Amino acid sequence: MSMERSGSEGPRFYTVKAAADLLRVSPMTIYRAVEAGEFPAVRTRGRISIPAKAIDLMEQEAMAGRAVVDSADFSSARASGERLRDVPRHPLRSQGLDLG
Repeated sequence: MSMERSGSEGPRFYTVKAAADLLRVSPMTIYRAVEAGEFPAVRTRGRISIPAKAIDLMEQEAMAGRAVVDSADFSSARASGERLRDVPRHPLRSQGLDLG
């Protein structure tokens, strides 16, 4: 099985460090979120991999809803089968951010 996504560029999974670099957080932030069940991950014999698709979906939700997507809400919604749209989100304006 290839580590590359079919039909698009980029990896199917990120290392914790690569995901942390992409999201501009520390690797420890990702590890803590994964351990708390607040960030989607795959654990294989103790090694944690972050699905690229999960990061892509969080980005799409953030852009589509012009809202801050909390990874904990994202993970719990996916685990319970809820649509993320049903989980309360925090508008960007309340965070002091504005996309235009």
